[in-house]
This record gives sequence, C-alpha cells and structure tokens, in this order.
Amino acid sequence: SSQYSYKYESGSLTLTGVKKNKTSYSIPVAVTYNGKAYKATRIGKKAFAGSKVKSVKIPSNITEIGESAFANCKSLTKISAHGIEHIGESAFRNCNSIIGCNA
Repeated sequence: SSQYSYKYESGSLTLTGVKKNKTSYSIPVAVTYNGKAYKATRIGKKAFAGSKVKSVKIPSNITEIGESAFANCKSLTKISAHGIEHIGESAFRNCNSIIGCNA
C-alpha cells in the first residue's frame, strides 16, 4: 500500500515508514513487494516516529517492534497487537497518551 514503505532484509520484510499525516493505521497482513507477496515480520526503527498516529492495528505476523518505532507519537492512544515477541529500546518514548506506557 502507498501509505507504508517496506524494506526486504535478512530474509524478511520490514515496515520502514508511514505517511506522517494519517491518524489511524491498520497494517496489512500481506503486501506485494517487488512483485512477490510477503508478510512483514517487523516494524522498523523509527517507522512511525513523530507521526500523528492515534491508533494502530498490528497483525500477528509482526513479531518485532523496532527501536524508537513509535517515539514521540504523542497522540497515540490505542494499539491492537498479538504475537509481539520483541520491543526495541525506546519504542514508545514520549507516548504519554497510552495508559501505563513508560517504555
């Protein structure tokens, strides 16, 4: 989808960025990248950082949230995710609108 950017590295697809002006995201389970279908497994470093995101739905094939992925997303209030195995350092820094988030 044109609202997301991806990078294929180390045998898997990483979501590397988003359009900064959207407030709600629902990350697709599968995407076409260079003509092939893939399921992304990671949200990359600073992918959403500084965006106006308020809510995000993360599919279960995403198992890793990268370093500073949502840093400074001050409007972020809701995350729906299942299957996250690793959250990088400062992934949610300054996301003070998420109740209980102190990452």
